[in-house]
Parts: sequence; C-alpha cells; structure tokens
Amino acid sequence: EGRLITATCADLNRKAADGKFRRDLLGRIDQFRIHIPPLRERLEDIPLLVGRFLEKHAADRFVQMTPSAMEYLQTFWYPGNIRQLENAIITALARSNPAGMIWPRHLPDEIVSPSNTGEAEAHRIVQIPRHLSYEQARKSVVRQVDKMFLGPLLTECDGKLSKAAVKAGMDRGTFADRMKDAME
Repeated sequence: EGRLITATCADLNRKAADGKFRRDLLGRIDQFRIHIPPLRERLEDIPLLVGRFLEKHAADRFVQMTPSAMEYLQTFWYPGNIRQLENAIITALARSNPAGMIWPRHLPDEIVSPSNTGEAEAHRIVQIPRHLSYEQARKSVVRQVDKMFLGPLLTECDGKLSKAAVKAGMDRGTFADRMKDAME
C-alpha cells in the first residue's frame, strides 16, 4: 500500500473532458483534493514565506528585510508563484551585504521595476495587501503608481529629471522626492 500526492495548476477535469488527460487516472488521484490559491491571492503569507526562505538560504548570516523591500514583495503579482518569491530572496541575498539588510535595490528587477513586465501587466500589479491600515494602503498604492509612471517617464526623457518633471506636471524637487520614495 502507498500514497500518491500530486500537484498541478492545470484544470484536470477540463483536460479529461477534452481528452488530454486520462479519466481513469483522474479518478484514481482525485480522492482528496486540497486547493491552494496562487500566491498573488494570499499576499498576507509573504512575510512568513520570506522569513522561511531567509532562514533556509542565508545559512549562518543574519539578514533582515527592510519594510520597503517587504512592501515591494507584497505588491508583486508572482506569475511564477512561490518559486518566484524564493528565487527573489536568493537573488536579494546574493546582491546584499553578508550581514545586513535587504533593500529594494537587492530585489530582482521584475519586482522593483514593474515597467519591465510590460505596460499591460504593470497596471495589473497595483494591489493592496489586506493587512495594511488605510493610510499604509494609500501610501502603498501611491508608491506603486509613482514607480510605474515616473520611472518609465524618466527613461523616456533620457534620465533628465527637469524634462521628466515638466512632462509629469510637477516641479523638479517634487519629482525627485517621489522617485526616491518610489524606489526605496
């Protein structure tokens, strides 16, 4: 006697109905089903997972995640699910100091620069983690919008802050402050 545990993100009922998965095999493995939603639907789990991945991959180093880096991690949509989060932590550890803090600059580009994922998907990324207070949620959304809008605008203006600020309809100092806040 033995037990078989399987996992998939595919809709096996649909695949079986379409003839792309054997119905008899589905009947054998579909005795007890556990549905685990994708990470993007349970952002409140991210701090716990980050802690576990830091513990697993930091070896004997003592490394902490800054609140701003954690905010980036909690607002990304994770098309690669938990593996993508774990890989982000591994990347951040490789980029950070041996004993210290993980800042947003240590995270993978696709997490801190949503414009790299394409404009259509960048607009999907704005999410509000459920555990935040109203004021924290508002700040998170403003930071995300600034990140998605101001970064690409600055790139479009060849890195010229004054030109990008004029296009954004704000003065140079305000633009610089918002860019700094968005990228922390």
